[in-house]
Amino acid sequence: AQTPTPDPRFGLVQTYDDPAAAAGLRPGFTRIKLYWDIIQPTGPDDWQPANVPDPLVEADLAAGREVVGLIVRTPAWARDADHPNNDPENPQLKDVPDMAAWGRFVRRLAEQYQGRITHWIIWNEPDVWDPNHPGSTWNGSEADYFELLKTAHLNLKAADPNNKVYISGFTYWWG
Repeated sequence: AQTPTPDPRFGLVQTYDDPAAAAGLRPGFTRIKLYWDIIQPTGPDDWQPANVPDPLVEADLAAGREVVGLIVRTPAWARDADHPNNDPENPQLKDVPDMAAWGRFVRRLAEQYQGRITHWIIWNEPDVWDPNHPGSTWNGSEADYFELLKTAHLNLKAADPNNKVYISGFTYWWG
């Protein structure tokens, strides 16, 4: 039996969770979450890009799916210590990062996945504005998100001019 051709109009989140079901649905792309705090937990010299192991990425590519990287979460060491929305006593994954550290991380991530991931989503649902809501993922303002996106764009394009950079997915309803 011939494997059905993936449909580029249709994608799924994390097809590696159930590759058999994904194959039956024929998604043309899959989104994977790349967690900065897991990849560089202790500092800029730490590098552990294993929250989505390479064999899972390779399996998606072999199945004919485009892999889209969603980059999220700030490790405590990389937060902007001077940002007024970041609590110095309580580092959070949604803290606004130091943009220089963010830029270096994003560029290195693009280099790590060069030729395998060329589509990048910057953050997830930063529009949940209530910091006490469980869906809140971003401590910054719209202007802060713009800086995050711009810094990512510049570094992703510097690593590979063919990279495509997308704004975050936004919530449909949450409040």
